Amino acid sequence: MNRSGIAPQARLVIAIRYELSDERIRQIYRQSAADVIAKRNQRNADLDAADTRPPLHPARLLDDAVTAVQKWLGQDKVHGMRVIVLRADSSRGGITRYYYETIGVNRAEGVHTEPEKKYTNPGWMFYSIRVSDEQFARVTRRLQQAMGPPPATYNTMGLYCFYCFPVSGRGRSYFCSELVAAVLHDAGILGTADGEPHTVTPDAIGRILYDKTRTAGSGVMQLLQAPTTTLTA
Repeated sequence: MNRSGIAPQARLVIAIRYELSDERIRQIYRQSAADVIAKRNQRNADLDAADTRPPLHPARLLDDAVTAVQKWLGQDKVHGMRVIVLRADSSRGGITRYYYETIGVNRAEGVHTEPEKKYTNPGWMFYSIRVSDEQFARVTRRLQQAMGPPPATYNTMGLYCFYCFPVSGRGRSYFCSELVAAVLHDAGILGTADGEPHTVTPDAIGRILYDKTRTAGSGVMQLLQAPTTTLTA
């Protein structure tokens, strides 16, 4: 226990909600690739008929890929991942209040906090991770940098190109599992052998965390619900 009376393993929690397996995601990418190829072939046929062929800009191909993936993803609900960290608020008359804050990333806001996140939808799993003071400092430093200002943006190219040529956001942008994997690297749960954050699949993160709950001394524990305790000291 630390001075606040909160167990060290309760300072960092990873929230994971699965509705798509890696195999389903790969299937979506294959379907999307077929759509892109069909659209490119139709465009080439139209250009041949018009007897003109301007150079194809790479951004056009990316736009086609994004449109195709969004079409197929729209048929499913996608998994989500969040980081939950313990925060201290000492601004209330010398009384320190400890509370849990959710950090996530989306296309509209980039990396942002969700202070009122309730996790009411079914399917969420929560993994509490015991971290040292040094590891927790690395995690909070990364999250503070990611939240800005300005906040890190959403790594759209990294998401849509994940299974063909992974693109790192280099700390300036993230997709949800990339942010979680980066935090798990900082926390010592993932290592170099697991790959860079932008190459680790959501399923792999879930499997690694689950396996560690079954390993004595790993410091990872599955929770029955999201941490909601508010303590003062």
